Amino acid sequence: MLVRSILLCEDLRFETSGQITAVGIFGEVFPVAWVEDRLVQPRLVLMIVVSGLRGQDEVEYQLFIDPDEAAPTHLLRDRHDARYDHHILVCVREPMVYAAPGRHVARLRVRVGPGTLTYEYPFEVQGITLGADAPPEARVDDHEPGA
Repeated sequence: MLVRSILLCEDLRFETSGQITAVGIFGEVFPVAWVEDRLVQPRLVLMIVVSGLRGQDEVEYQLFIDPDEAAPTHLLRDRHDARYDHHILVCVREPMVYAAPGRHVARLRVRVGPGTLTYEYPFEVQGITLGADAPPEARVDDHEPGA
């Protein structure tokens, strides 16, 4: 079993054609707005493509995002068509709340049959203060919690 790709974005649309449209794709570093003394992202979607699943009919997975390790997503189960090697996993956090800016790690645990895979994806959150008068470059990390 292998993680082939991971994508962080604001939303996914599953088209009737079978295509997937990702909206608001994030890179390794992305801005998140301060709301009082917390960083609140309205919605964070992770799309993970896992391979090596031919012959399996079910995939179980959980997502942990530090420092929120104590509150992972519920154990999720997807039916898998055993004829195919790849499977797309989708995890949604709505809202995603961070205690502080800086480096965070998304940890994905996947279980298929007797095998378990843990994958880590590091990313960085930059706190921004929303304000109509300030240019975006002046708003990055300009907020002191509790100030």
